[in-house]
Formats: sequence, C-alpha cells, structure tokens
Amino acid sequence: MGGIELRDGTLVVDRNPNDLDELAITFSAILDDLAINHVFISGYVAILAGRSRATEDIDILLEQREEQTIEQLATRLQTEDF
Repeated sequence: MGGIELRDGTLVVDRNPNDLDELAITFSAILDDLAINHVFISGYVAILAGRSRATEDIDILLEQREEQTIEQLATRLQTEDF
C-alpha cells in the first residue's frame, strides 16, 4: 500500500497528514485517553492508502463499553467541538 508500512507495531504513513488524518489522529487520541480499543475500517483505510473516494468519512469499530464510558466519550467529544 504505497508509502505505508508497519514498524514495531505502529502504522507509518510516508506523507504529511491532511485534515482528515488530523481528525482521525485527534479522535483516536480521545479514545485512547478513555481506554477504548478501536480500529479504523472501510473508507478511511482506502483514503489512507492513497485511493480517492467520493466521500471522505472515517469509520471506526469500537469495543463494547459500559454506559458510563460512552457518556464520558460523548461529553469529551462535545467539549472538543466534534
């Protein structure tokens, strides 16, 4: 996948991040702060690999979590203007 490789368990993309990448990075950091395991799937992975798409959206698969954690996530996202 052009310019992408896995190094020591970290996905390395050999290009400067664009606005969509920055959104994904920020959202991932929030999920990490709340200890929510997640993975990016679908369209964003294709975009990350350099394919063009009609839409630029980010699909994420989250682990099932208790209601309190989801409420914390919703509050954090609202606080950070997501």
